Amino acid sequence: ICFLPTFALGGSLDRSLANYKAPVTLYLQDDLRNPFHLIVDDEAVNGCWTNSSEVRKALWEPLSDLGIEIARATYNYLHLQVEGSRINGSCFGTVTVQILVDAKPLTASFSTFKPPALLAVVARKTKLVLDPTNLNSKTMDVVQKFMSEFRDFMELK
Repeated sequence: ICFLPTFALGGSLDRSLANYKAPVTLYLQDDLRNPFHLIVDDEAVNGCWTNSSEVRKALWEPLSDLGIEIARATYNYLHLQVEGSRINGSCFGTVTVQILVDAKPLTASFSTFKPPALLAVVARKTKLVLDPTNLNSKTMDVVQKFMSEFRDFMELK
């Protein structure tokens, strides 16, 4: 699997999904209504992240509210990665949440070789986080903001 961080479909990765305009909006909205595979990577150590089940629910509920299902075999991915460790007793780390889709390289149509499996980044939010106790509330804040933007984007007419 290869990540293509420069593929943004109409805007920078920092922007809210709601900033995308038609026809990209319509194309993305249709494709993003297909099932998602939800991936949660807990790379935090020393008790820096302990609420992964609540955060997983915060990722899943907006999808469910939009009528989008969770599935293992799909080409849409909602990926959360939390990395963190303790430094001088406080937890320090990063929270990254992103929407990925299967992609084919542009050269695939001109080649007789099977194209590699690639994932393109549709939207990504990464935030550095620091908390004296753990990264639970900071992670939830990042996820809720990202999913709120996703919901707003999917409800655009």
